[in-house]
Order: sequence, then C-alpha cells, then structure tokens
Amino acid sequence: MPSQRLKIICSGLVQAVGFRYFVKTTANSLRITGFVENLANGDVLIEAQGTPEQLQTLLARIERGNGYSRIDRLARYPLPPDPHTHSFEIHYED
Repeated sequence: MPSQRLKIICSGLVQAVGFRYFVKTTANSLRITGFVENLANGDVLIEAQGTPEQLQTLLARIERGNGYSRIDRLARYPLPPDPHTHSFEIHYED
C-alpha cells in the first residue's frame, strides 16, 4: 500500500508531559517514520509517514493520549511522501 505523509499539529496539554516520547514509541510500534518536536507556542508538531491505516491508528492513539496529555485540537495537513525517511525521531530544541 502506498505511503502517505501528514503534518499534524497537536494543541492542548502536550509539552512537559512525556508526549513526544509517547508519540515516538507509538509511531515505532506502528512502523511509522517521521519526527515529533515541540513548537515555541506550546503546540507539538508531528510529521508522520505510513499507510493510511497506520496513520489513522496513530491519530486515534494521539487523541487518547498518554494519561498526562490532553488534546484540545488536532490539525492534519497532507504532505508529499518523503522517500528518505527511515525512522521516527524526537527533534529537540537547540
């Protein structure tokens, strides 16, 4: 099945609650590639690539959260697939 790639912006209680690590471990368990990073405005940015089914599962798990996070808004934007991404990483601020 062809890969799809999404840019996902998570708003709510998503920083300083282990959310990026939760997203990384969830993405890895689903064999999704991409990255997750905190944004300066308190949101979290995720770029995720996988099959439509993998991405739907990821979105559902993100919305449920890790028990500490709270999602108030989940915005999704399609991106062109990236053939050069082979893992899922956490990007840290400089």
